[in-house]
Amino acid sequence: MGVAGTTLWRSEALSVLAPGQTMTVGPYTLRFDGVTREKGPNYVADRGHIALMDGGKVSTTLLPEHRFYPAEGQDMNDTAIRTTGWRDLYLALGDDRGGGRFTLRAYVSPLAPLIWLGGLVMALGGILSLWGRLRVKEAEPKPVAPTAAVPAE
Repeated sequence: MGVAGTTLWRSEALSVLAPGQTMTVGPYTLRFDGVTREKGPNYVADRGHIALMDGGKVSTTLLPEHRFYPAEGQDMNDTAIRTTGWRDLYLALGDDRGGGRFTLRAYVSPLAPLIWLGGLVMALGGILSLWGRLRVKEAEPKPVAPTAAVPAE
């Protein structure tokens, strides 16, 4: 069900947003609050501040990053993920478009948490299968070694 949900009902949005602008993806409204420059141990990152709106109020803030690693000369996106029991929201901060505007990619994958639940069910099935085999081996009677005949006196 998880794979079917993420395939059939997935929502995507791609927008170039300036601070204060909003976008909608699936059931979510996202407000772009700007970007701050952060220094990591071996990278420099543009960290986006995205407010997840619920009825006009901010329910949480997500922090996707666009990182640059100077030693390797590589760019990488660090995606922000918000998961509930029924869907996952993925946010990726893209390129700087000038004037404080950045590209923002958002994906909503309904039923994605069920994929992890399916893995847990399979692991429990494997454990139960092994447990049943161990119990059967314990229940089998052990053969009695024949004793040497004692001569009659």
